[in-house]
Amino acid sequence: MNRLVVNNLLNNLGAVVAEAVNGQEAVDMISEKADFDIILMDIQMPVMDGIEATAQIRKRMGNKIPIIALTANAMKSDVETYKKAGMDAVLPKPFSEHSLVKLLSLVLSNNASLEITEEEVKYYDLRLLKEMSV
Repeated sequence: MNRLVVNNLLNNLGAVVAEAVNGQEAVDMISEKADFDIILMDIQMPVMDGIEATAQIRKRMGNKIPIIALTANAMKSDVETYKKAGMDAVLPKPFSEHSLVKLLSLVLSNNASLEITEEEVKYYDLRLLKEMSV
């Protein structure tokens, strides 16, 4: 569900999104096409987790694309682990669209244009999801 929400938000902002469903696929994608502006890396993924995927991207490719960890585990020790693996920032789940856009702005501030206010963010009606989870 988080991938769907993030994809929709980024598409609405005009971003071109490429999606990997596991860490190995992310590593392969980056090694084949290294011209991404940013990587949103989930920590818990099948095949290879986000920590290992990030470490491989940094070690094998020397890649400097900013990587943001998306995770429900954001204790201080977890954040230190993510930073040691080569991640640039952490966005704890659940997150709001505004917090995602704000963090993207900060991380991409050197060359990006995601200057957007909270009022400009298109919010999603998640009532159906909430009803399903009861």
